[in-house]
Amino acid sequence: MAKNIVELLNRNARKFPGKKAFVSETRTLTNVEMTAEANRVANYLIESGVKKGDKVSLVTSNIPEYISAYFGILKAGCVAVPINFKSQPPEIRYLVEHSDSVAVFYEERFRDNVVRGTEGLAGNLKKICIGGEAPAGHTAYSSIIGGFSENDPGIDLDMNDGCEIIYTSGTTGDPKGCVLTHWNVLTSCTMAAIAFELNIDTRTLCAMPLYHSAPLNLTLLGTVYTGGTVILIREYAPQPFLSAIQNERVTHLFAAPIALLVPLMLPDFASYNLGSMKLWIYGGGPISKENAEMLMAKYGSDRFMQVYGLSEAGPNGSFLRPEDQTRKAGSIGYCGSITCHMRVINEDGSDIKPGEIGEITVWSESNMKEYYKNPRATAETLRNGWVHTGDLARVDEDGYYYIVDRKKDMIVSGGENVYTKEVEDVLLSNPAVAQAAVFGIPHKDWGETVAAAVIKKPGAQITSDELKEYMKDKLAKYKIPRLVEFRDSMPVTPTGKIMKFQLKKEHSDK
Repeated sequence: MAKNIVELLNRNARKFPGKKAFVSETRTLTNVEMTAEANRVANYLIESGVKKGDKVSLVTSNIPEYISAYFGILKAGCVAVPINFKSQPPEIRYLVEHSDSVAVFYEERFRDNVVRGTEGLAGNLKKICIGGEAPAGHTAYSSIIGGFSENDPGIDLDMNDGCEIIYTSGTTGDPKGCVLTHWNVLTSCTMAAIAFELNIDTRTLCAMPLYHSAPLNLTLLGTVYTGGTVILIREYAPQPFLSAIQNERVTHLFAAPIALLVPLMLPDFASYNLGSMKLWIYGGGPISKENAEMLMAKYGSDRFMQVYGLSEAGPNGSFLRPEDQTRKAGSIGYCGSITCHMRVINEDGSDIKPGEIGEITVWSESNMKEYYKNPRATAETLRNGWVHTGDLARVDEDGYYYIVDRKKDMIVSGGENVYTKEVEDVLLSNPAVAQAAVFGIPHKDWGETVAAAVIKKPGAQITSDELKEYMKDKLAKYKIPRLVEFRDSMPVTPTGKIMKFQLKKEHSDK
């Protein structure tokens, strides 16, 4: 058993050196080539003065250089900090600064946001530009590949050393960084390899962004764990998604439900040969019985599996097996994965009975070590080794779990997490806004979409379109409310807290 993540890549380079293991639209790398490139990245970092345990950020889409930089960061003994490449400068600034990153690898097309987001930060932040011409004071990734040793730097890594910080926002507004050790991540990718039946012949499509813990730790690293082949799409789009499956003979993939539904609208959908697929894995929200039946009919497969998990657990959790997709549609499964224990508990900590509603809790060796620099939030979420998810669920007579609500005001839209406090803070920064409440409303394809109720300041004049335009350079596009409604008052509790469930109900009743 490997004791750290980099041993997986090193092992594949020894056992299957010439295998084409990482395939993209622009480059194909064998195990040996990827390992050599990762070693060059590691040696650059070490020779630049980066120390073991330092944090290094990544702002790239799904390109081979993301993988080589990721493994290179780990080979240098550092901790990888994936950042959503859709992030705007204020968001990038917060994540780089909060994580104490000493370097940031970024894709050239995101240069302006990275430059603006890191301008004036204290310390000697190293900025590495992947592709294109590096600005003054930045390092070109190509110079690293051409100028540093391909020999392994030989940094000793323990299973309890930090591996990743995956940021996930919370109801308190500021994003929280889930610190995952090498052992946490190994536990997650081992679970994925077993649950998804991955092997050396597996060809996994990574179409969902690798800044999310599930595509990174389950599908990408799960495939590396078994010596399979990783197929990369820079960014998801329905036509390249289908073409990659057909042309690369993909066997496994992970996607948000919307990523499976959108391709069905293509006029030539039926012309694609998708017969190589062995398992369609989806997560980020359940799908209805009607959609499950439609997906199976259109894709010509009954091999769909839903996964439920969260970054705080590695991610780890449960899965709904293919045979249960219509019989138990809407459920997240009936027990934890092979490396995970799950309980649904009452306020007193006892297991709920069928028909009751309680909070999902998760125990696994993949559970995070802590929230970075946030002991209070750590103590609230991680109790006696159990992650308290904030997800409320009921249990049916057969023991299957169904999520009914969230304690945290999180919206899941097309597989992307949107946290209401973060959006509300931006709305309230507009001088025309006196009060704002952000909430999710049902969407037949996206699961949920973002809505905002706003009260204007007396005499203020602003339209919903103007408010959306104001938010464009402050938030990623998927976080901006699709619906903005102006109100004279909000439904509130006797203590003045806005009752978001009432706002949701008003829209569901329309």
